[in-house]
Parts: sequence; structure tokens; C-alpha cells
Amino acid sequence: MEVSEVRDPDGLRWQVCATAVTTPPDVEPESKAAGDRTPLAVALPLGSARTGNGHVHVRLPVTPLGLPLRVHAPFDPAPSRQGLRETEWNDALVRGVADLWAAVLVERFRHGPAASWRMLPLPREVKGHDDVVGRLESTVLQRSREQVSVRLRIDVPGHGPLKLADLAVEAPELTRVLTEADIQRVAECPALPHAARDPEARYRDILEDWVDHGGAEPVDVGRGRRWRCSATRSDRWTRPSNWPPSVPPPGDCHPGCATSRGWRTTRVPDVGHRDRRTCACPPTGAAAWPRASDSPTPCTPPSSPALRPRSGCVSGCAPSTRC
Repeated sequence: MEVSEVRDPDGLRWQVCATAVTTPPDVEPESKAAGDRTPLAVALPLGSARTGNGHVHVRLPVTPLGLPLRVHAPFDPAPSRQGLRETEWNDALVRGVADLWAAVLVERFRHGPAASWRMLPLPREVKGHDDVVGRLESTVLQRSREQVSVRLRIDVPGHGPLKLADLAVEAPELTRVLTEADIQRVAECPALPHAARDPEARYRDILEDWVDHGGAEPVDVGRGRRWRCSATRSDRWTRPSNWPPSVPPPGDCHPGCATSRGWRTTRVPDVGHRDRRTCACPPTGAAAWPRASDSPTPCTPPSSPALRPRSGCVSGCAPSTRC
């Protein structure tokens, strides 16, 4: 891969990454011959802001992109050169460009993670049009979730390059409360370094999108990952030994949960009455079971005395088969 830096007419700097890939099999461009290798290039803006207008270039700019990305590839342009044709060749190039973009982003995270978050797309920024440009943007979003999230590595002092699943991120309300040392002590793995996060906290939106669509995710300290109590209920909450003394318990755990072993980071279902899922805390007395008349959705009390509601349950949250 060849890497260079250029400036556009507005003075913005772009990092250009160019390579040649194996020509897609069984498809050919409409107006030109294809060799064994096909040249592709992507350019990402340099600097601290999410700036720069994206374009698809076929020698000259052909059509705009809604992402901070410039693409140069031998697409089949429309006769007016104001768009791209609907051809199998163009769809094959879309996949090749998206793969190249993902490889470049993974490398960018190794050298400048804080500035790399703004290069990643969010669903609201992707066009929903069913055309070549829309599919290019959607494929880039897919590669972000499926490839970048899994392959990126972030350098952590004292630990070396680590993948996202080996790092921990605190809940938003704990951002200015927990230090990196606190996060590591609770999660038992290093924190995503503050130096690797962007000041606008776009990284949180990206991580949430990845989690929602099956991408890699960090250990979530606090709200996102459900912290299960590991002992029976008592009248007051017992702080785990590894929980920072100045920090309240995570909001997803009922204050009545007591534990001597600390919080477990195994995911459990959300607490809530509308989806009728299992609650996160240990069983309590029968007096806490909600009445069906109090519930916004039907609630069936347990048929067996041994099945009692859990202390995190809200009104009507769990049926007898789950809680």
C-alpha cells in the first residue's frame, strides 16, 4: 500500500492510501478493459475536526459522499458523469473499496486512536438510497461494525496493543468519577485510555452502534453491562471490595443487593416491565411481588412459593416462568 499526504483547494490535508487488488472475477467494466489488478484508493482527512467533503472520483469528482471519505476507483460512471451506473462491476468495486477503507482505519487506530473515531460512520450519517453511492456508504458502515471493531488495536501503556474486548469503558455518568485505575480495578482489565478517546465523545456513539449490531465491545463498567449481585438480599447494600469507595453502586443493581465477591461482568437481561425479562438481583420476600393490577402489562404471580420476585424487579417485569 502506498501512503501519501495531499492538500485540497480548501487547504485541508488528506491521507491517501492507494493499492491494487485482484480484479473481481466474472464481472467486467462496461466501457474499458480490466487487467489482472485493479487500482483503488481512499483518502481520509487529517486534523482534529470531522471536516472535508467526501466524493467518489473516477479520475475527476463524479458524485458526493456523505462521509468524510474520498474514493478513487475505476467505477462505471453515468453518461453525464454526475453519478454511477447500476452495474455488477460497480457493486464489486464497492466491496473492494470498503475493505480497503477498513484496513486503513485499523492502521489509523494504531497511530492516532483519538482522531480515528470521527472517521467512523454512524447510521444517521449514511444515506438510505438504493443506488451505488448509498450501497457504498452502507457497506462502509457494515465494515466498521464487522471488521474495524474486531481488528482494531489500541496501545495501552504497560500492556501494549489491546483489542477492544480486552478494554473497559465506564458508563457515561461515571466519566468524571472513575479514574483509569478505578476502571481497571473494577473490570479487572485495562481501561480504554482517556488519550485514546475523542473530546466530543463520539466514541460512545460508535461503541453503542457496534454493540447493537454484533460488533466487538469493551467491558462496560456501570450501566451498559448488567452487574449481577452474587449473594442474597440484605437491608442495605454492601460495597464490593474492589469498588471505589467514593462511587455509588451501578444504577442497574438494586440497593438491596449485598455481596462479598464483588460485581460479576457477565451480561444478564435488562430490568424492565415492558419486555418482561428476568431481573438482575437475587430473590426477595414474597411481599415484593407486584400485583397484577399495578402492572401496565399482565403479571402472573409465581405458582410455587419457591419462585419469588427478584429485588431489581419493577412492577410486572417478569412472569412466573422467568423470575
